[in-house]
Amino acid sequence: MKYIIILILTLLCQLIVAQENADQEFYPDRLKNHPLGAISERYQLTLTGYFDDCGEFGGHKEIIRLKREGKELIATLTIYEKDCNRRSGYEEIKITEQKTYKISDEKVSLFSEYLGKLLTMSLRQSFPFHAGRHYYAVLGFEGEETRFRNIDLHYHDTDWSWTEFEKLKENIIK
Repeated sequence: MKYIIILILTLLCQLIVAQENADQEFYPDRLKNHPLGAISERYQLTLTGYFDDCGEFGGHKEIIRLKREGKELIATLTIYEKDCNRRSGYEEIKITEQKTYKISDEKVSLFSEYLGKLLTMSLRQSFPFHAGRHYYAVLGFEGEETRFRNIDLHYHDTDWSWTEFEKLKENIIK
């Protein structure tokens, strides 16, 4: 009887391990077909909006960082305080709000659509201007400034008419 119980427990352990291995084998295949499969814990999508609340004298920045925690996509929204003295190069700007949101499969397409629209806008002709809103998208390693970027987009909205960043932010919060 003792051997039968040991045999059953051994078989149950092997079954559990086999199931975990099957999940691990399936997950990389799922990422290959996922629209945002390149995003991982350290390889993240960073979307930035800089809003010129004070015209050419400054404004505030908002950042959406999308990364993977385990099998889930997580978006962290960070909003920085308004800076009308352009001190950002000299001292740290304070965070006024920071929240984290789970991104469901239904919301994944919002990021792809946003990137498509940002790419289209970044290809338009623009002229340097002291004021205006800036939008950036970077897909790369967390904290990496120059190397290993898959995406590096920038759009300078001098008309103050492009609202896609705000729409994306609202949809994430919903």
